[in-house]
Amino acid sequence: MIRNQSQINLGGCISPFNPWLIMRGSVTLPLRMERHNENALKLAEYLEALPCVRFVSYPGLASHPAHELAKAQMGPGWVLPCQRRS
Repeated sequence: MIRNQSQINLGGCISPFNPWLIMRGSVTLPLRMERHNENALKLAEYLEALPCVRFVSYPGLASHPAHELAKAQMGPGWVLPCQRRS
């Protein structure tokens, strides 16, 4: 019963094609993440400069209060929340 239920929830095993796709994608992962981080910083800087945006909470910005702490603990990958002025 436990084995059958786990195979329903988790699957038996993946086909050989799926690991091949995962391996192929992992080769370019560092480059994609680097570009992702560069684009997020550019977007945050752009949004911060807009007068219609109230705030941008992005630790990658030097203006963020926890910028140094985030840089030391989290590295370059961050979430970009912002709020539009009403």
